[in-house]
Amino acid sequence: MDCPIHFDERIDTISSQEVSSSCGINFPRQLKVSPDGLYALLSNEDNTVQIWSLPTGLINKHRYYQLAGGNPGGDSEDLWKLSSINNIGESIYDIAWYPLMNAATEGTSCYAVTSKDHPIHLYDATTHDIRCSYNGINRLDELDSARSLCFNNDGSRLYAGSDRVVRCFDLASPGRQISEVHTTKNRKDKSGIKGIISCLSFNPDVSGAYAAGSFANSVGVYVENQNRSALELQNLSCGVTGLKWSRCGSYLWIGGRKSKDLLCWDIRHTRCEVGRVPRAADTNQKLSFDIDPWGKYVASGDTQGW
Repeated sequence: MDCPIHFDERIDTISSQEVSSSCGINFPRQLKVSPDGLYALLSNEDNTVQIWSLPTGLINKHRYYQLAGGNPGGDSEDLWKLSSINNIGESIYDIAWYPLMNAATEGTSCYAVTSKDHPIHLYDATTHDIRCSYNGINRLDELDSARSLCFNNDGSRLYAGSDRVVRCFDLASPGRQISEVHTTKNRKDKSGIKGIISCLSFNPDVSGAYAAGSFANSVGVYVENQNRSALELQNLSCGVTGLKWSRCGSYLWIGGRKSKDLLCWDIRHTRCEVGRVPRAADTNQKLSFDIDPWGKYVASGDTQGW
């Protein structure tokens, strides 16, 4: 394929003013919707984590999208409702819901947070009490705070990215990591994935494969219980800040800082870029994006307030 396909049809946009007036929040940094679709987890610039109840009008009983009636400031059913706040105290690097979280199932409502100079904490989503802590220990036997988090598909393990390393924790055994994968041998090594692992994403096809993106313009694809990469994408056009797999598990979407597009790579077959979606990202901000559960839409913020 000589030139990747450019997808530039925009379905809908929501302005930053609408989000602020609806949610009453000031400079949110990350937003993660819970697996049961009922809550949103937000990390903010003031080092707090907030849990919001999503508007009931956004999703109907069949779990298909529909337009919410009214507008921000209108019907109370269309407004986000703040459930609770957790003051972390330090700069928050990443947050992640437990993948089997269901508000109707006791014990599953929890989320993980990694912050500056702290271990990874697993918090109860109702009380915000710390259930467990996971310590990433480096070769000097010192705490190395994780910069990115991701649970595996069955929720039995927690993966954390740091500088040139991905650590694996057994969720049932708090403490230090049970294994780790070094993405490159050392700083002078020309092979492998260099830099800080800024994002992690597990393939939904239950193959055990996961992708690790680096600020050093590269992505590695790894498999659980293996200590080397299965595939490496080097010399990308941007420092990688976000990764999402397609529903089929054959395509990997890549977002980066100072990049005008979201890139789509075919991982299974051609192993090349196959498409792009335009997105204004002209700063070093870590802009998030996501794909809807049915694999039809890509949603992303940008640096123009949308």
